Amino acid sequence: MQAKLARLALDIAVRFSGGAGAWRFAETLPEPVAKEDDPDELRRMAREKSLSLEAARQEAAIDATSARTARALRKP
Repeated sequence: MQAKLARLALDIAVRFSGGAGAWRFAETLPEPVAKEDDPDELRRMAREKSLSLEAARQEAAIDATSARTARALRKP
């Protein structure tokens, strides 16, 4: 009974109602992956993507500054 009340409280908290609150479970769990991703490689990829994003931000800032300068120089 306590489990049903806890599930009802969770359903209400996440705003499930009617059929949406009918929880379904897989018959079996999927098999674990054969090999986990290498943490060092994941860190390298994250750093690389982060650096790419930072470079793009800096390029956008430079472009915006260039556009403002060009507009300012065109004014008589």
